[in-house]
Amino acid sequence: MGAFNDYDSNKVLCRLGDRGELLEVAYRWARAILLMASAGPDRIDVNLVGDALDETRRALRELARIEAKAKAIAQGADEIRSLLTVQIRRINTALDDAAAGLSYREAAAS
Repeated sequence: MGAFNDYDSNKVLCRLGDRGELLEVAYRWARAILLMASAGPDRIDVNLVGDALDETRRALRELARIEAKAKAIAQGADEIRSLLTVQIRRINTALDDAAAGLSYREAAAS
């Protein structure tokens, strides 16, 4: 299931989005479908409405692709943070070893 899907021209399933923006999209989508179904072809510009709904579908598909990329970037950032943490531990361990070696030399020299 993506972020937004319509089924059988009478159902809309969406997740809310970070700030509820997809709930508004679902409401407006359902409203447009209902108005188009109840208006009759002589009272609406079917081409205009159809084109607008097609553009909405394309934008929603693109939104899903963008969200997938953002998720991949976030996962990559988490991996990078983990790698950084490992390297910082490694550096600190090596510096602790160096300090211990210097302390040993200082104690042996005294």
